[in-house]
Amino acid sequence: MKNNKYLFPATVIVALVTGAVANAAITVTSQSSASRIVFNDTGTEIGGVAFTTPASYDGIAFSNWTTNVTTATTFGASSVSIVGTAGFGTNRTGIGGTQQYSQVTYTGSNEAGTFTISGLNSSKEYRIQYGFVDTRDGSFPYSVNATLTLSDASFATQAISIGATGTADDYELVEAQVSGTTSLALLLPQAGNGIGPAISSFSVHEVIPEPSAALLGGMGLLVLLRRRRA
Repeated sequence: MKNNKYLFPATVIVALVTGAVANAAITVTSQSSASRIVFNDTGTEIGGVAFTTPASYDGIAFSNWTTNVTTATTFGASSVSIVGTAGFGTNRTGIGGTQQYSQVTYTGSNEAGTFTISGLNSSKEYRIQYGFVDTRDGSFPYSVNATLTLSDASFATQAISIGATGTADDYELVEAQVSGTTSLALLLPQAGNGIGPAISSFSVHEVIPEPSAALLGGMGLLVLLRRRRA
């Protein structure tokens, strides 16, 4: 006679198969350089947007955000979108660099501005990248603490410094890894010297987490139990 009893409750099996929805979490890192910083293209690409000619840069398909930033634009064919506050909307070359950094949008009156990414799935993990550039030889340094806020109002702060040390920090790439949230809002304040924010590009990827040892062990046990039933 076959024994069809499992050795652990059905609720545990569900957790192993579907996973649990984590609380909202965010980790932010930043790097600066005198030359163009490559975007990270690992994971499942949702898409990228920039204020330049649409093309593939660093393996990411960037579309051109041609409308005013107060009109939301989507990342590729996804339901994930981004929109900016009214202060943004003045686009220009001349302070940008190359590829997805070649043109920026900035606040016309140097006021603070916010970009909000919406449509994220709270059961998934994402990597969101923000590209900054100013190649005017440090004549207009922008050094602030940016705030990144999740849909549950939890937040992180990140120091951003562009053009503050001559040309050594012409480029900056900020990377936020988030989970348990449906949105991420980036607030860029006015700097203490009166300079407002400028930004060149954005990208969104879904992060595929590495399976934990506990999960692998549980799934292995599940396979073993299935074999024993045969």
